[in-house]
Amino acid sequence: MPFQQTVYRVFVASPGGLREEREAFRAEIEKYNRRAPARAGVRFEPVGWELATGGEGRAQALINEMVRDSDYFVLLLHDWWGSSPGGSGGYSSGTEEEYEIARQCMEDPEWPMRDMLLCFKAVSPDQLKDPGDQLKRVIAFKSRVEQERTALYKEFEDLAGFRDLLLPKLDAWLGDHEDAAAGDPPESRPSPPAAEGESPEPLEPASGLDVDALVEEAWSLADEGHKVQAEVRFAQAIARGDSPRAFNEYGSFLKRIGRLGQATVMYGRVLELADEVDNEGIRAVAYGNIGLIHRTRGDLNEAEAMHRKSLEINEALGRREGLASQYGNLGLVYRSRGDLDKAEAMHRRALEINEALGRREGMASQYGNLGLVYQTRGDLDKAEAMHRRALEINEALGRREGMASQYGNLGLVYQTRGDLDKAEAMHRKALEINEALGRRRGMASQYGNIGVIYRTRGDLERAEATYRKALEIDEALGRREGVASHFANLGIVRERRGDLGEARRLWSQALDLFESIGARSSAERVAAWLSDLDVPE
Repeated sequence: MPFQQTVYRVFVASPGGLREEREAFRAEIEKYNRRAPARAGVRFEPVGWELATGGEGRAQALINEMVRDSDYFVLLLHDWWGSSPGGSGGYSSGTEEEYEIARQCMEDPEWPMRDMLLCFKAVSPDQLKDPGDQLKRVIAFKSRVEQERTALYKEFEDLAGFRDLLLPKLDAWLGDHEDAAAGDPPESRPSPPAAEGESPEPLEPASGLDVDALVEEAWSLADEGHKVQAEVRFAQAIARGDSPRAFNEYGSFLKRIGRLGQATVMYGRVLELADEVDNEGIRAVAYGNIGLIHRTRGDLNEAEAMHRKSLEINEALGRREGLASQYGNLGLVYRSRGDLDKAEAMHRRALEINEALGRREGMASQYGNLGLVYQTRGDLDKAEAMHRRALEINEALGRREGMASQYGNLGLVYQTRGDLDKAEAMHRKALEINEALGRRRGMASQYGNIGVIYRTRGDLERAEATYRKALEIDEALGRREGVASHFANLGIVRERRGDLGEARRLWSQALDLFESIGARSSAERVAAWLSDLDVPE
């Protein structure tokens, strides 16, 4: 019996210096082909300049034809831009020319190009603080992409991180194929939008500024959406190597944009500096931030251990501000475990201290956390009151990160009440702010929330697409609690579509993850769904 197979060509573009990543690209696609796509009648074919054969004319022109014949485009950049490919296009590197050709194909339905993924390998702070000409070109291009929002732009720290970016994208492309095979109309390919603002010029070394000034400028750039330039300033701030504040703030920035490995390195350096100067206060801050990294990754036991170490030091020093922070962090750990009474007790202790100190930022955080506890218990009126108090303070302080969190929380309240239009409006406000700030964890949460709204309205296709966006981000972040939630939601969609085998698979994955991080209430809920599912294991 003949077997019909659809082949999608995936072109990878990169300058020199990324041999391991190019090899991983080909290996992961071949590995992926041996799994689900073979059963679905799909094969992804890796394509790159290595396959270009000799012929008349400019060598780059041959590679460009391979780009035009491809269905998907993956760009890899690190610290090297490349050299001019010649020709009349005026491009400064072959990789740039390939990217522009791919963009043109995306805009023209006559070409097969369907989607692109831009991947930037993280650069060390030592390089960023004083970049040479090649890295400056990469930074300028990355800043342009950041401001124009012309394509999906991701960062990775190592080979495992690159695989974590590529595999969800292959899943999404396979999903597009399955939707088309089922007769669902394909979504129209969006034209790249115009830039919303001018991207700042690449920053020069700032030897004349002190560390505090560099940190403040870095955060200003980050809050304005210029994350690439912000990181250059953070790298310059830590150049001297002896400022705990600079390393701590850089770590917080890296955590915000999802680069948890490098954030951990920064906080580790804070611990080293604390040992060098025998400063217990600095040590307490580092332990608390390392605890936040563990909680983001779903390792609640390690998170609790770090927060308790920090709490113990703060108690010995009488540092009430530090006590408030750690009580709040412990409350978050308990809520993730489903122990709401302990969570509430911790958040109230934190709120009491913040009120006594007049720390409005801390008060806003704890009002929001208490709102989540009430929300989980089903007391929506109290939950809304807490979230609105938190939102009011954050608006007065101009804290956009806090505003995004509370818009999202209010969206959940409206969602539970069944007011889906108000809920969607809140979640989209939160998503917009998170996108502007580069808060990938917040983006994933809001995509997940919007997916629930689509699902509740019965729009299962849009629900699944939105859940997959959320899943892709949380998998890249290594955020197991988020990944588990998205698996659970995708399982609900599949169950409602009648695909019970896939629903069981997704719920089983969610259950394993929830159990591994100690999220008992979530694990119990998913286990109940599995027991009610009428399909053989």
